[in-house]
Amino acid sequence: MTGIRALLARRDRLVLGFLLVAGGLALATAGLAIAGVSDALKLGTAATAITVVVIGFQAWETRRSAEVAQAALHKTDDAIKVSDRLAIESAKARLDARTPHINVSVMQTIWPPTRPPLFVSGPGQPIASDAEFRVQRDTTTEILLEAVCRVTNESAVTVQVGLNNISVQGDYATGTAWQYPGTYLQRSIPPGGWLDFMVREARSVADWAANAEDRTNGVPGRNVIVAEVIFSDTFDNGIVDNWRVEISGYPLEPVPGDPGTYRITQLAPGNASLPIAATTPPKRRRYFLSKELGEEY
Repeated sequence: MTGIRALLARRDRLVLGFLLVAGGLALATAGLAIAGVSDALKLGTAATAITVVVIGFQAWETRRSAEVAQAALHKTDDAIKVSDRLAIESAKARLDARTPHINVSVMQTIWPPTRPPLFVSGPGQPIASDAEFRVQRDTTTEILLEAVCRVTNESAVTVQVGLNNISVQGDYATGTAWQYPGTYLQRSIPPGGWLDFMVREARSVADWAANAEDRTNGVPGRNVIVAEVIFSDTFDNGIVDNWRVEISGYPLEPVPGDPGTYRITQLAPGNASLPIAATTPPKRRRYFLSKELGEEY
């Protein structure tokens, strides 16, 4: 703002000087006109020219002052935006510092796949190694994929997590077996404790055959099993964390020489890698100014 005032002061001084010169010429013109001197026309023309220059100079200075003021406003806006970003990052850092540390990991990917259980919390039904599936014939046949996972509370406080599409162990008729199908549950985990769970989901032969086709084409399988672990702290102004557990891959492969027929993917001798994999992509953390109002940073 000091720069703008300085420009205005300089402009005013210049305009005043031009006006004094123009005024002097105008008075001289009037005197000469009364005296009948021919130079009055020349002086009048000069005074008019100076007036035009003054008007043009004022317009130019006004525009330049407006541009300087606009630039100053832009700088002010930028400074406000930077300040807002710093304030938001500071608020996020504060929320990070008070949030319990939770970890979600895959313990084991189950192989080979099975058929779905016959009853709740039952084991998967084994599939014969030489079993074959035809997409048109086995449209309702399902193949079950499973993975054992763990959520660990690495903080000094008890936390409550939500488990979506998750199976946990329970005292059912078959003992402490894994329930099926997966559902949404909430569980409390004490400080330093953990909870084991399973992702268990079946898809049709047609779905897994589509993944086998994707493998042939060199692209990731389109069908992916997804489960989720959710943690929300107890504050309205707080965080919500989401972890995904994904099982993807190619449990079925084409039977050579028999189009449209598939079998459980055969493992190459000595090859420890499985054709399916359970993974946990990086968690997604959302920061809320107010969870109740749904306002995020």
